[in-house]
Amino acid sequence: MENMNEDVSTKKEEIRAKYIEITKEKCRLPTYADFLDWNITRDMIKHHFGNLTKLHDVIEAEHSDILAANIAHESIVFSKKKIEQLKGDLKNYKRFVVTTAVTGKKVFEPFYRTLKSYCEQNDALLLLLPSADIASTSTVIKKWVFDPLLIEDFFVHEEVQLNSKLFISNIKISAKQIDPTTGLSRIGQRNGSYIFASPKQFLEFVATSPSKEKNSMALMTPGAVTVPDYSNQRYLSDRTSYIAESDHVLGAIVVEIENEKMFHFRQIQSNSKGEFIDLANRYRPDGTVSKEDAHFVAGDWHSGQTDETVLKGLDKFLSEVNVRDFFVGDFFDGYSISHHHIDVPLKRVKKIKEGKHSLSNELYRGSMDINWILERVEGSLVMIKGNHDEVLEKYLMNANYIRDDNNHYDSLELAKFYLEGKNVLKEAYDIHGEIHEPERIIWLERDEEFKIAQVECGQHGDKGSNGSKGSLLSIEKAYGNCIVGHTHSAAILRGVYRVGTFTELKLEYVTGPSSWTHTGCLIYDDGSRQLINFVNGEYKIYD
Repeated sequence: MENMNEDVSTKKEEIRAKYIEITKEKCRLPTYADFLDWNITRDMIKHHFGNLTKLHDVIEAEHSDILAANIAHESIVFSKKKIEQLKGDLKNYKRFVVTTAVTGKKVFEPFYRTLKSYCEQNDALLLLLPSADIASTSTVIKKWVFDPLLIEDFFVHEEVQLNSKLFISNIKISAKQIDPTTGLSRIGQRNGSYIFASPKQFLEFVATSPSKEKNSMALMTPGAVTVPDYSNQRYLSDRTSYIAESDHVLGAIVVEIENEKMFHFRQIQSNSKGEFIDLANRYRPDGTVSKEDAHFVAGDWHSGQTDETVLKGLDKFLSEVNVRDFFVGDFFDGYSISHHHIDVPLKRVKKIKEGKHSLSNELYRGSMDINWILERVEGSLVMIKGNHDEVLEKYLMNANYIRDDNNHYDSLELAKFYLEGKNVLKEAYDIHGEIHEPERIIWLERDEEFKIAQVECGQHGDKGSNGSKGSLLSIEKAYGNCIVGHTHSAAILRGVYRVGTFTELKLEYVTGPSSWTHTGCLIYDDGSRQLINFVNGEYKIYD
């Protein structure tokens, strides 16, 4: 009998010891599957402790100090003391770095060290959003546990308001959810912009009432500081695990609060060394920073319709960020020859009265815009051919100039370029403009690729597969990682980044709700990207 009691005691100690060992190794609470690797079955645990939950209670009571050294437990990181401390600290910062920590997953330490260094150098506060992999936690004690590296940091467990227009949500989203913003757009419609916890980087701007302020209704997710590890023992979870690991982004969102209503945000992504680039500055785990060259994909330009406030902000941006190559789609607008006006006499009279009826003048104005850009970048101006760039071709092809006395004569000269198969828009700018350095311009044709670090930058985004209209999903299937434009509304769908527009947000044909944004995209030589939003001409706060 005594030997039997000793065997029971030894087995219980063995289970306790393995529990602590697994916790230390995996930075989470053990599952039944974890114990099987040590030939400790579910029945053994039930026999000696009742179940896994009761085993946890025993460890927590007897070895709380060891447990605290191995995991950041919810009793600590979600404590009332930490929540009150966070509320106090939020008032002292204007810049925040927001990322996700998936429960039970190890932190990618090099990236974490870089984030901490960045926050120290830029007077920013690191905010962690908790997320769970439901499949891997279903057999675990229902408690939040994190890598002990995070024990001193702030977790946003309750909803936080950074200003009157930006919230960090406490809505729990599965780390494996393929589209983490599904069904949440109506929340942003009511209150403002929201950041949700997810190890993916997503962005969607919600179409809002014309009476509401622009660039303020965004739904976004930041990526994660924890490693992509979603493996588990469930056969049916293999597919979702594979997708989750593929979509997982080691990244974060930098948020800057301008005032009670205005804010700025941009994405960052870590490389395999834990480094990331923000506004052409590369930050490293050792705290060092170096300047980087950047490329910039502008919002749709529409020469003659561009917003002067955006141009002022862009001028400042290009003086502060070292942009080598400048990409732009729908550079030409075609307002002077719009087919929408051909059979509308009063519209044509209005255009004449406003001085917007001359194709020659529109082309000359465009050439001045080209010079403006070339003066501000070191490399090439890459013209991405879009649907508006083809307006002139269609105007000539359909002989619309026959009914357009104002532009008939000039169009006859340009029509031969179409017949000769030349780039009509390029030739038109050569004739009617005064471009100072034409050799620095790259005129892309339709379907012509232009990649930076395997990210496709040469497609406008209006064309989908098999002659259909472009959508984020069809573009993703066709190009994978890419930057496109066309819809005038910024977005991120996994590897697809979409820029907005540099026109005024309220053009004559825009009525009703709108999600248009003044957004461009920085892309670096390593393929990392940042959407840059211009709000009232500003793209960041100034210290």
